Amino acid sequence: MQDLTLTGDLYNIGPRTGSLAARAVDCDFVNCASAASVTGEGESTGGLVGEGEYCRFSGCAFEGIVSGWAVGVGGLIGSGGPGLRLEECENRGSVSGEAGCVGGLAGRAEQEALLRACGNTGAVSGVDSVGGLAGSLGRAAVLEDCVNLGPVESGYSRQDFLVWGGTAVGGVAGLIGEEATLTGCVNLGPVNACGTYVGGVAGRLGADLLLVENCRNAGDVTVTPIGQNDGHTVGGVLGSFASVAEGGRISRCVNHGAVSARSYVGGIAGAAGLLPEGRLVRCLNYGAVSAVGERAESVGGIVGAKGYQTKAGPDRCVNFGPVTLKGAKGQPITGYGAACPGCFFLRSASANDRNANRRLEEDFLSGRTAYELDTLGLDKRTYDWSFDENGLCFADEDHLPVFALTGTAAAGGSMAFPSWARWADRVTVASWPSSR
Repeated sequence: MQDLTLTGDLYNIGPRTGSLAARAVDCDFVNCASAASVTGEGESTGGLVGEGEYCRFSGCAFEGIVSGWAVGVGGLIGSGGPGLRLEECENRGSVSGEAGCVGGLAGRAEQEALLRACGNTGAVSGVDSVGGLAGSLGRAAVLEDCVNLGPVESGYSRQDFLVWGGTAVGGVAGLIGEEATLTGCVNLGPVNACGTYVGGVAGRLGADLLLVENCRNAGDVTVTPIGQNDGHTVGGVLGSFASVAEGGRISRCVNHGAVSARSYVGGIAGAAGLLPEGRLVRCLNYGAVSAVGERAESVGGIVGAKGYQTKAGPDRCVNFGPVTLKGAKGQPITGYGAACPGCFFLRSASANDRNANRRLEEDFLSGRTAYELDTLGLDKRTYDWSFDENGLCFADEDHLPVFALTGTAAAGGSMAFPSWARWADRVTVASWPSSR
């Protein structure tokens, strides 16, 4: 199906509700759009398709209203079976669910789902497994270059006299199964929840994580606990991950948003499950990170808490943001005191930590810390790090490597550099004193 535009109102008291199809199998949807108001009382409510298997959406958009009373609510599809593909799709409408698995594009999907170059600008709300683009994704999900700009909110559940907040909430995706890959995903919207496992990009990831790289959060992540066991495991990029696969990594991720919860709070990740050495590398936190309340504990500028099997900490990571625990300065890198000799933090932002390296603001602005981070002073140039007028940043086409050259002063103020420096035809020139 292609080039269809739908409007109108649809209300269904049963399962599988969609303005284009209740159920679809092995179908392609190309450049289809809907501005309909869709409401479903049963499972699987979608703006276009209620339930599907091996469905492929390309260039599709939704800008109406979707509301569902049961599990599986999405702007394009409520519940997708295995092999769901969403490419260059967008939700501009409102998506809300009274239960779990609610996403701006897909409420839930089984294994091997792909979301590529998709976006959401609409408001998304639910209880459990809530995400700006996807609520819940199964094993081997891949998310590439996806962006959320809309607000994401999670509510609570009630049974008799018990009340508890929803779990697995993220700006891009709420719950993701094992062997996940996330690259180039960005959240710019606020994420508000009252439960657990909440992240600016993704809320909760399963075991054997393959890759989280070049992901960024600029939205504030705020968790206001409603139950006595709520308000923990909250991160600027990831709420938590169970483990990182052999050869996998979390790298080049950045958080700019403020992160606030009760406990297990981190600028990059709230809690790390099984984290072998060298698997969380080259990440930056600029946001304020705080654990608040009488029961507050385990707050870190990069990672808040760890699993019982984790002994290692992040590597080559940097925290600029203020870290507070019950109103006092908290730990700048991890909330569990891991040795992080390759990590750095801004001296004025948090408590002193002998497990990492503290530096002054001028060290970051001069390029000195970029050089130290990349090679720990053992090489004459950087590879992954650079700096600009705002301080430290990742090296790319616009931010060039930093070279450390030792020159010999000559009469008249000229400098003679070693012959190997002639190979550096495009470099960033920086200087700092030989000793402090």
